Amino acid sequence: MKGVLNQEELAAIALASRQSFLYEEAPDQLATLEQGIEQLRQGGQEYTPIIRAAHSLKGGAGLASMPELSRLAHKLEDLLIALRLGRITVRETADKLLSQTLDRIAEQLLAAMGNQELPEGTQKLEATTAALEAFLAQLPAATAADEELEPVASSSFQQPSFYKTALTEDLEECLQRLEADITAPAAVAGFVEEATLLGETLGLTWLRDMAAEMAAVVGQELPEAAISEIISGIRKSRTEFLNGTVSPPVGSVVSNLPPSPPTPPPLPSLPPAPLPPVPQSPGPQAQIPQRFLKYLILQPQAAPLPGLLQVRVPLTRLEEMGDRAAELLAQCQRLQDPTNSDIPAAITAIRSRLEALSADITNLRLVPFRQIAERYYTPLESLKQQYHKQVQLIVQDPENLVDQVILEQLQAPLTHLFRNAFDHGIELPVERKALGKPPIATITLAATTRRAHLEITITDDGRGIDTAKVHQRALEKGLINQDDRQLTTAEILQFLFTPGFSTASRVTDLSGRGVGLDIVLSQVSRLGGSLELATELGYGTKFIITVPLTQTVLTLYFFQSGGASLALSARDILDIIDIPSNNHHRSQEGREEIIWQNQSIPLFNLANFLPYGRQARRLIPASAPQSPETPQPEKAQVIIIDMGQKVGLVVDNIIGKISAAVKPFDPTLPVPAWVEGWTWGSGGEVVPCLSGASLAELIPFTNTAAQPTILVVDDSPAVRRTLEMVLSSAGFAVVTANDGTEGIAALTENAARFSLVISDLEMPNLDGFGLLAAMKNHPIWRRLPVVMLTSQNTPYHRRRALELGAALYLTKPFEPATILASLSGLGLPKIGDIVA
Repeated sequence: MKGVLNQEELAAIALASRQSFLYEEAPDQLATLEQGIEQLRQGGQEYTPIIRAAHSLKGGAGLASMPELSRLAHKLEDLLIALRLGRITVRETADKLLSQTLDRIAEQLLAAMGNQELPEGTQKLEATTAALEAFLAQLPAATAADEELEPVASSSFQQPSFYKTALTEDLEECLQRLEADITAPAAVAGFVEEATLLGETLGLTWLRDMAAEMAAVVGQELPEAAISEIISGIRKSRTEFLNGTVSPPVGSVVSNLPPSPPTPPPLPSLPPAPLPPVPQSPGPQAQIPQRFLKYLILQPQAAPLPGLLQVRVPLTRLEEMGDRAAELLAQCQRLQDPTNSDIPAAITAIRSRLEALSADITNLRLVPFRQIAERYYTPLESLKQQYHKQVQLIVQDPENLVDQVILEQLQAPLTHLFRNAFDHGIELPVERKALGKPPIATITLAATTRRAHLEITITDDGRGIDTAKVHQRALEKGLINQDDRQLTTAEILQFLFTPGFSTASRVTDLSGRGVGLDIVLSQVSRLGGSLELATELGYGTKFIITVPLTQTVLTLYFFQSGGASLALSARDILDIIDIPSNNHHRSQEGREEIIWQNQSIPLFNLANFLPYGRQARRLIPASAPQSPETPQPEKAQVIIIDMGQKVGLVVDNIIGKISAAVKPFDPTLPVPAWVEGWTWGSGGEVVPCLSGASLAELIPFTNTAAQPTILVVDDSPAVRRTLEMVLSSAGFAVVTANDGTEGIAALTENAARFSLVISDLEMPNLDGFGLLAAMKNHPIWRRLPVVMLTSQNTPYHRRRALELGAALYLTKPFEPATILASLSGLGLPKIGDIVA
């Protein structure tokens, strides 16, 4: 049993009290309030959980030295009780007060988490408290029956967990120490000191008062029965307090807390971080409730380390993984059995179960993107009402599986960009109408996994960024001089990432605070990621966050090329073949080709295009025998891949196929786009993993199709038939698709067959803008020219399409000759001949 509580121990208890409230109790209570109040708006009648949450928040805030928040929670509790008892007839006013109260609570909690003061936030909190008091004061007086019902709301109230720990463990040890030496004056004096300090630390008036009564008789000889009675009284008061009979005071609890808690020591199981150390957040990050999202960026904090995040796992999944582990143990025991004659079969079974277990563990981190994106619907509704803007939120590919852990770490920067799009990007309805834009603006969220990276985009169709305004603001802040050279648009936009830079003319809840994109960039950089910005004045802005995945398990083919070990994902490989001496030839253009599945495809020696391969060839003496462009047929093997066009890559030899974890390179290393990541080789060496799709940036090739092919994407059968006839007469082959989704399927099948895409704008499933965006972000498809053919003839739609990469913007109805004449400027073969 430990000795007397000292100041350090009490400070630790005080710190734990505050941190437990801010990071464990308060987030859950706020989430309960938000969900419950939303259900009330929809006609629900379940009041008890939310009244209990308000009551708990009231007590916890008082103990965390947040008296203003405690008073606000008290008034919220009174308002909820009044609603429950039917004393409120004007629900509209009550609903507005409920929304304002939840906003103020979220603001104050986040300020406390960041150890920062928000003077204007305190003023708004006090104003909301006063509004609640005024509203409650004009309600009809409660009846006797009502007063009998009110305590029911808090009858099941439970004090925060840190109280239970402090009183049932620390205080109990003090009591037991006193009981062990109950008649010794020194023991009584020691207990009085401990109980007084503990009562003051936790703000427990009843404990402090009882300790004061004992202090009055310290030094006197008291009978053992009297001291035992005092001990029993303290235990009884403790029980009443923990059961909610004694309410906690609102006074200050932790007046001498340090500004931030000490950084916890690194976990021994975590590998050394490749990045500079990141400051820890004030405590274990709980799941942030909906309304925290609206204010999180106001108090930016370091992203939680992956090792400290939690992933919820369904019990059935754990049971399945446990079963697989048990099967593995059983197979291992069979291998150790000297009488076992079927070792290869046992090894195969172990490998199969290990692969299944690995897949289970990987999938535990994956969630549909909608689970994260849907968090923004409720804040958007609140912002729309507050700022009178009409905005819709579109989540592209909501069922895409993304890494939950990384998304949680990106929550703060995503929230800032979302609010930035709403505030700086989206215009008021009157302004949009004057510009010929749709009255309802759009913010689009999308997430994809590409090349062992998670890519998240936030796009708005608002006013875009005025680079002239940014440039002027940079001059005013002294970031540049008037005499400096003329800056490019990209250079001007970089000022937006300068700390404290803001173009907002006034401070609001959303902007003007000087907490800008530098915070977003800093948080993304901590994860080894990058932040890209694209904008067009009058037509919107797009932010792209790209962060490396911590680990991706892929089935890999290991091979050698130019003496180096490399790997390529099995998903990128169509076939692996040897090269018989009679199976490769040179085309009329002099390019080496191979026959595969009855078609002739280009053949490239991979080593000739890898940077280290070129360097090695430069080191070979001129007198040395030169290796041929293609390795000897009897030794070489060919990997068939689709880089938009099917090609054969000649490699030295295939080593084997195995499932392995692919990890990103250290972000400080410059890594080319065609390198997806790295993995361990069989000898413990680092093996680069190539990206099949991005190898097109390394290996140049051209479309050798005999007849140019155009992809026509339109939901109108009449338009498709007309275009097919017109283009066929011009000497083109034509492939048609009903909408953007079918268009993407055609491109996925073989993008290299197409010379051009003609697309409608308004289509079901995926419209023309969506198709354009998908093509623009694809390493192969973005090379294809796209012509928009639509009935929309507004400046907005035209500029938006051109911004997304359209080569031409044509309108319906159309004349065949006009279509062909317009396409002739794209340099496509045969069009000029037909028009002439």
